Amino acid sequence: MVSRLMPYKNVDVVLDAFRDLPGERLVVIGRGPLGAQLRASASDNVRFFEGLSDAQMRWAHAHCRAVIAPSREDYGLTPVEGFSFGKPCLALRAGGYLDTVVEGVTGWFFDEATAPALRGAVRSLDQQPLDPQQILDHADRFSPESFSNHLRGAVEELMTRGKR
Repeated sequence: MVSRLMPYKNVDVVLDAFRDLPGERLVVIGRGPLGAQLRASASDNVRFFEGLSDAQMRWAHAHCRAVIAPSREDYGLTPVEGFSFGKPCLALRAGGYLDTVVEGVTGWFFDEATAPALRGAVRSLDQQPLDPQQILDHADRFSPESFSNHLRGAVEELMTRGKR
């Protein structure tokens, strides 16, 4: 999980979920005002990191099993960052994640920000692993080249309409 340690980010919900998943490990990358409180409440299968370099972040994404996105975000870049490494996302079914996560292809949704709902998403990933190549293919939709091509196409279409 990569997140600012703020109340609305629901890091506490993720910690609660992993407290009852002792066979799983959780890495939380981020800093914020709830840092000390969250660290104090974390179970033994949770580790916190902050201030990682870009290279360390790439390593973390490359070696994780999945990215967890439990808060409501307007866009939410975290899943897309994980996709670029072929990693699925367990995301709250809300906000911008509805535009970036494809259920059953690039990740699994959970319907509410609660520990039981997140544990259900973890079980979905256990029972139905997702194809890293399909996730990488999906990530290409968010590449700078894809953005540039879509923007060029939209501009060309507008210019063509203007000449009619």
